[in-house]
Amino acid sequence: MSLTHSALHDDPGGKVSDLIQPGSIESFSKPDPKLLEYYFWRSLLFGPFFPIAFYFSYRRYTSLTYRLELKRISASWGYLAFKDVSIGYERVQDIHLRRNFIERRLGLARLEIQTASGESKAEIVLEGCLRFEELRQLLFQRVQQLQKGGLEKQDEAVEASAHGELVQVFREVAQEIKGLRLGIAKQAPTELSTVQAALAPTSSEDIHHEDT
Repeated sequence: MSLTHSALHDDPGGKVSDLIQPGSIESFSKPDPKLLEYYFWRSLLFGPFFPIAFYFSYRRYTSLTYRLELKRISASWGYLAFKDVSIGYERVQDIHLRRNFIERRLGLARLEIQTASGESKAEIVLEGCLRFEELRQLLFQRVQQLQKGGLEKQDEAVEASAHGELVQVFREVAQEIKGLRLGIAKQAPTELSTVQAALAPTSSEDIHHEDT
């Protein structure tokens, strides 16, 4: 595996977010030369069309580049028909390890990264890595970390929403209690005056009649 020195990796936001040590699995960006050997043996299966098959495989090998960022993984290849594929770790559904007979003999393997898009075909295939088990473990760790962080944020949002709804209910109850108190306060003097008027004598004759 070819490990190029890339001291700093940028996140999708454009900020420097990761310090990459040279020789670490995180710095994997170019396939190992054994991948070209694998392409050679695979092209032989095309018989008389071997030169054409190997030519396109060689072009792919020389242009193939990977970028292992903190929140996404990218792969690009091609010259005239340039292709660049990038997916976030939160979209990764599974990572399959594939090896045929020739790849096993050369110590190679392919990591097929699939997402939840519903397509059976892998969106990104990492090939040409001799330390494929370490690479697969690294990718699984980043997928789990990012997806766990997303679930925690969802839980926090749900809790915040529930708290906001509870506060709103308490406010409505407080407003209703306040309205009831104001209504009672307004009605109390009127009812008291009515009771006093009912109990009080209406004239001096009534008072004299009661004395006799």
